[in-house]
Amino acid sequence: MSKMEVQEAADRPMLVRGTGATGSPDIHLEDVTVSNGGKDLIADSQVVLAQGRKYGMVGRNGTGKTTFLRALAKRELKGLPDHVQVLHVSQEARGDDCPVLEAVLECDVERTELLTREKELLKLAEEEEQQAQQALSTIGSTAGTEGHAKVPTGKSAAEALVEVHKRLMEIDAEGAPARAAKVLAGLQFDTEMQARPTKSFSGGWRMRIALAQALFCEPDLLLLDEPTNHLDLHAVLWLEEYLINWPNTVVIVSHAREFLNAVCTDIIHLHQSTLTQYKGNFASFLKEREDRLVNAEKAAEAQDRRRAQMQDFIDKFRFNAKRAGLVQSRIKALEKMAVVDTEIPEAEINFKFPLTDAGEIGNVVNFSDVSFNYKNGPTLFKNVSFGIDSKSRIALVGANGAGKSTLINLMVGDLEPTRGLATRDLRIRWGFFTQHHVDTLELHLTPAGALQKAFPKADPLQIRSHLGSFGVSGDMALQPIYTLSGGQKSRVALAKITWTKPHALLLDEPSNHLDIDSVDALADSLNNFPGAVVMVSHDQYLIEACMEELWIVQDQDVKPFPGDFNEYKKVLRNTMK
Repeated sequence: MSKMEVQEAADRPMLVRGTGATGSPDIHLEDVTVSNGGKDLIADSQVVLAQGRKYGMVGRNGTGKTTFLRALAKRELKGLPDHVQVLHVSQEARGDDCPVLEAVLECDVERTELLTREKELLKLAEEEEQQAQQALSTIGSTAGTEGHAKVPTGKSAAEALVEVHKRLMEIDAEGAPARAAKVLAGLQFDTEMQARPTKSFSGGWRMRIALAQALFCEPDLLLLDEPTNHLDLHAVLWLEEYLINWPNTVVIVSHAREFLNAVCTDIIHLHQSTLTQYKGNFASFLKEREDRLVNAEKAAEAQDRRRAQMQDFIDKFRFNAKRAGLVQSRIKALEKMAVVDTEIPEAEINFKFPLTDAGEIGNVVNFSDVSFNYKNGPTLFKNVSFGIDSKSRIALVGANGAGKSTLINLMVGDLEPTRGLATRDLRIRWGFFTQHHVDTLELHLTPAGALQKAFPKADPLQIRSHLGSFGVSGDMALQPIYTLSGGQKSRVALAKITWTKPHALLLDEPSNHLDIDSVDALADSLNNFPGAVVMVSHDQYLIEACMEELWIVQDQDVKPFPGDFNEYKKVLRNTMK
């Protein structure tokens, strides 16, 4: 059988066992150059991926992290050995009638083909047995008159079946369903869900299916692009443990600091079209990078002082015959003096949420014995009561499917309770960021054009200024939205929802796709926002940076959690055990 073919994100991952090709499991990528639209995003870089190491790849939105993963998956980069199996997961699995568990199992191509061959051989073996019995019967009835009946030559079906069974045992085909079910259970697919067709799941759950397929396949090199975006905290914690114990090499593009700290053994930083590697997790990277920048700056300043001193001596004694030799030696030394490289600092990212102009507002929303279920669906909330005032800072956490997004839709009024009462201050202007924000953007428009269409009476210059306050400025504001990275699209969506100067922000997974610096900027802007903020998120850093209360959505109820985020994680880990 051939080696595993490289899979594009939307393709079904496939595990095809190798033909015995051997070589070093380490990967040495040389002269890495990655381009997009004729522009070099990465130029002349070197990358070493050692067997079993977990690499976190970080850098600003739009710098080329995802493009790098795609180029690596397509084997476009020099230095990737032929024997190394690569699998790239960045998009959801395709939906069809195949049950979830079977969709994962089918990724093992050899197992699937062997099981098919086993069925064929069992049928052939049965036919051979019948033919043999008929032959014996014929021999018995014609003994001494017509000689012996013909016996099939070559390998029999029974003999071939023995070989198939031997290979099935070697690859532990019988244990494969249990292994696949374990991965799916970790990603919160219960037994009933594992039996449902993949097409019955939403995009976020299909992303989990694709992740389960990848983990089940166990390629030599696994490439994950923002794997935690569609996972709740339960699944994130499970994935952390799974990847920590993963025996092969992983490259992960992520903005989730705690995830990078827990999983990664190394960091690859993409900055100014260059890839730089650091040992240790994200926290170690931040410290080492800061030390490098400080030391480089000190070295540059020291060299500048030395240059100035030498130039002063040259200027002072240039025409002094007695010191001509000293002047010439300093001129030569100055010419040979190497330039100390100092990194050009990245432009600081600042999000500026416009301040609300409302007067005193009491409670933003009140729930009184609210119950809710979708038509013909299970009850998500039962007799829920709470109030949110204009200064509330609440993070909603809980398992996927518990109703967090539904709760926000009930707050804003996009849904109404099936029983009970939800009241809202009629003066409230809402800023509602959905986790599917890209669906609300017309991708053929420019960011400036999208806001102009949404707010036709707005001054174009004010629109440009407002976009600029979210880091969407210059050419970026005038290029089609479909050309922007996921994080850049998120900034456009944030600019759009804040144009009306909302009194309250309802944010459903706002950090998805934002780079780490942008998450910092979002946290700062939320801290400076004077109104209410209710946020669905599993990003520990963002929650701890700007939220004051932790509410758990579970068991048809919404309740404040009495501890901090680390204590909540401890509860989840104990539950998982």
